[in-house]
Amino acid sequence: FWNYYINTGDQETIAKVYDGVKRYLDVWKLDENGVLVKRMTDADSKGWYWGDWGTNIDKDLLMNEWYYLALKGYKNMSELLEKPDQTQWATRRMKDFKVAFNKTFWKGNEYRSYHYKDDKDDRGQALAVVAGLADTDKYKAIYKLLKTQEYASPYMEKYVCEALFLMGKSKYGLERLKKRFQPMVDNKEHTTLFEGWGVRKNGYGGGSTNHAWSGGGLTILAQYVCGLYPLEPAWKKFRVKPDLGGLGFAETSNETIAGKVAVKVSKTKLGLKIALTVPEGSEALVYIPVKEKIVLINGQKVNSKETEGAYKLYSLQRGTYKIEAK
Repeated sequence: FWNYYINTGDQETIAKVYDGVKRYLDVWKLDENGVLVKRMTDADSKGWYWGDWGTNIDKDLLMNEWYYLALKGYKNMSELLEKPDQTQWATRRMKDFKVAFNKTFWKGNEYRSYHYKDDKDDRGQALAVVAGLADTDKYKAIYKLLKTQEYASPYMEKYVCEALFLMGKSKYGLERLKKRFQPMVDNKEHTTLFEGWGVRKNGYGGGSTNHAWSGGGLTILAQYVCGLYPLEPAWKKFRVKPDLGGLGFAETSNETIAGKVAVKVSKTKLGLKIALTVPEGSEALVYIPVKEKIVLINGQKVNSKETEGAYKLYSLQRGTYKIEAK
């Protein structure tokens, strides 16, 4: 719901679903350790306890991670709708839950739930990073695990790749994404993306060969490689923070609710070139690595007045821009 809102600015829909989100969150109870009480099993006739297609799925771990992400969305919704009591509840619950989650599931070199006895699950490690449950001190161990474990379906592979970008391992993230999807992309019989890594006996579930959930890699390319993501609702302000991850060139355009946003990024011998289109009524916040000493915008040398970590920030209003950093 929050991802929908940040792209559209549709507060009315958020208001309509808000109470239902809280009722759903209240269905989940916490045990004596402060993590989720398991609600069902595969044998439970009341529902399907599903974590992903494939093997070595640590379902209990995944459910706790999805719950934390749901709390985060609910907290944002509560702030938007000016519900201070619920904002405080969600903030406190997230803080306590993160502590309990790490105390319960972190085993020194991986996340693992109580009763899970199978091989290390790449999905669960990745989603802990994406959710914000895993702090940076765990990144080295998680990265090592993601270099060897490949159990995620095409759906969950999106989160594995996203985790790698978030941990600063974008080059390997793209290598893994390409490796995993290569047979699907090269398939001569089908031009769309599959539900599983293969078709027929090598597929999953219904074995669909045209499955929307396998498109997550495309969002990685737009959001992380090309660096486009809304910072304010309805793309009134958006981030341009490209991470080519070993590529020399990337380009994308998107018809947002604010208008067309387009970016083209190229590595050069001296640094980086960016061609950018910012729609009317919108603002782009462009991230340029601090190591690039000279920044030219439409031929004019420009100095940054703001920094964030290893980046200099440049605010650009409506227009088209040629940015050269070197």
